[in-house]
Order: sequence, then structure tokens, then C-alpha cells
Amino acid sequence: MSDFNSMTLMAAGEMIAEMSTQTAFSSLTLGWGVDEFCGSGSVASKANEMVRFARSSMGGRSVPTVNGNCDLSRAMIEHAITASEQSKCNKPDVWLRLLAGLKMDGFTLVEEEVPDPMGRSSIFDDAPRVITQTVLRRMLPEDVPETDFREATSEIEVLLGRHGFGVAKGHLDQAVQNFSQGNWFPPTR
Repeated sequence: MSDFNSMTLMAAGEMIAEMSTQTAFSSLTLGWGVDEFCGSGSVASKANEMVRFARSSMGGRSVPTVNGNCDLSRAMIEHAITASEQSKCNKPDVWLRLLAGLKMDGFTLVEEEVPDPMGRSSIFDDAPRVITQTVLRRMLPEDVPETDFREATSEIEVLLGRHGFGVAKGHLDQAVQNFSQGNWFPPTR
């Protein structure tokens, strides 16, 4: 069963349609292996079929994304949140429905600084260039007084990196990623 309600998935489908040409949409669905379920016609009608498939019992299939394999509905959401500012301005009601749906589903969008995937160096020092990207995170409890998990995690990551604890930082990154995706159980052996 999907972590996302039908309003969230529909808004994600509409945002993907806004972001895509016929060719871009076909490339996306071919990459995910769901092109046969998206019908024909306009990008919007194909996106509606993809939403319908994602909500079906077969829609829980795992698809490859840049963040690893995940179910189709999560892949759609992660793709939709990469929408350009122009796409958001063209469809402000769709973007607001997507954000509202994510909030109802217990998710939030967070801006994170990550090393440039192109491997370029910063013009200010020898460190890698840093870019900002929007990522999907589980909402954290707000009713615990004086607890800011995002701030604490960020500070710990800086300290681990500064003091050369690369393996520990990698484990923390995996734990945070699993927590944000709702993977509460350890892997089976």
C-alpha cells in the first residue's frame, strides 16, 4: 500500500505532466518500466493513467530512480518535487495540492546542500561545489519540547566530517534516509 493518498498522487501526476514534453514523459516511463500502463494521447492523459496504475494493486512495483529503487508512487512524488519554479507558477493550485497532500501524508519538503554531482570544485576553495536540492522527508514530531532533529542531525554530520569519521557519517546518513522514508524495521538476514 502506498504512503501517499490519491490527492497527493494526482497532484504529482499533474505536476509531472506540466514538467514534461511527450518525449521527456516517454523517457521517464520507459526508465521506470511502466510505459505500457500509461496509454496514449496527451501527456496529461498519460500521466492520469500512470496515477491510476500507481494506485492499483500492481502499482507497488519497484522502479529505479537516482535515489535507488522505490515504489512507483514514491518515484512520482520525488520526480514531481523537482519541478522548476516556472512549472510551479504555471500550476500554482496543483503545487499547493501536492504540498497539502504531502503534509496530510506525514511528509515535508526540505532544502539540502549536497556535493555537486558533476564533481566540480568550488571557486572559493578546493572543496567540492555544493548545490541545493529539494528532498522529501518524513515529518518529525513537533510536540517534543526543545527538540530540533534537523538541526541536531546537521550539527552531528558536520562534526563527524570535520573529525574524519567517514564510516560513522555514512551510517548516520543511512539511518536518516531510512527514517525519512519510513523504513522502521531492520533488514532481514
